[in-house]
This record gives sequence, C-alpha cells and structure tokens, in this order.
Amino acid sequence: MRIAMTLALSLALAFQAAAQTEPKRRAFIEADYATFFSPGIRQYATEPAERQGILAFSRRGRDLMLKHTEAMPKWDPGSLYPFVKVILSNKVEIGSWDNTTKARVYRANEADVEAKKNAVVWLSNNKRPEISANDARVGTLWGYNVSLAKRYRTDVNQLEAWLRRETMGIVSMGCEFVRDATYEFECVHTHLEDGAKQIHRYLKRTDMG
Repeated sequence: MRIAMTLALSLALAFQAAAQTEPKRRAFIEADYATFFSPGIRQYATEPAERQGILAFSRRGRDLMLKHTEAMPKWDPGSLYPFVKVILSNKVEIGSWDNTTKARVYRANEADVEAKKNAVVWLSNNKRPEISANDARVGTLWGYNVSLAKRYRTDVNQLEAWLRRETMGIVSMGCEFVRDATYEFECVHTHLEDGAKQIHRYLKRTDMG
C-alpha cells in the first residue's frame, strides 16, 4: 500500500509539473491575421460542431476575394435532404487591428447583406463542405428563404429585418493557436451589438498561404 501511494504521489507530481511547463495558447498577433487573410484554403468546423466550412482566398488584381462554402443541417423541416450548403462569394474587407483586444474589427454594411442574399444554396445528403455530384442547386439564399417563408406563412419583412440584424454591425474576430491533434487554431467571431458568438476551429491541414 505504501509503495502504491508513493507511486501515485510521484505520478501526480510529474503530471502537475508537465502541465505547468505545457505552453499556453498563443493569441494571434497582427502578422498572423495578415497571413490568414492571404491566398490559400482555410477549412473549419464550428463549435458546437454542427457546421463545416471552407474559406478559399484568392487575388483579383489588388482585391482579396473569398469563396466561402459552408455545410449545415437543413432548416426546412419538409426537405428530403438532411443538409444545406451555402456558397458565398465576395470581396474581402479585412477591417482594422484592435491592439487592445488583439482582434480584427470589421463593420459589415449593405454590400455584405447583398452578398449574403446572392449566396447560392444547394441541398445535400452529406455535410462535406464542397459540392458533391448528387447535390441539388435551388437558387439564391434570399430566394430560397422567401419561398420557405411563403410556404410556412412567415412575414417576408421579418425575414429581411432578421437578415440585416444578423449581418450588419461591428464584428470582432479574435484568434488563437490551440493544442489539439486535429485543429491548429480557433477564431471567435463576435457580433458586438448583441454579443452573439460563433467559434470556428481550423484544421491543421489548413493551407495558410
């Protein structure tokens, strides 16, 4: 018994020492955000893990362009497809660096609302964040949501107000590297008006430029 207790105490002290020497998470510095917002592929899962997405950045002249594909559970209860994929393409506005919070801050505007309305919706039997052979294209995000609003007798004006409330305003993006076998870093996107947050965890195989 004495030997077992001594061994347990030794192991506990060893684990405690290892935990103290284990490096802490490192927050992104401004240079890390500059690398993130550069041509390349970023693949993520949301936390809780209900959505998967791919950010594909590219250059068009001096502009940084984004093709954002996200797969998520369906929001039409009557759909025969269990998943929805949304593809949004737009010019990227990086925003400004906030040295106090160590985050990028961006003010979304009418252009962001229009880009979201014109995003393309696909229905799918899988949640992979790319278009598959059997996926069915149904049109724009706005057109799809309006058709659902009419089918379920929801006020389209309320839908417009919800879209603007969810999109417009000041958004903060704070990222940090994580110690994880699957993910390399995670970013918390915070809508500062209402405090709503979404966490994106980026895979280690993500191509950072």
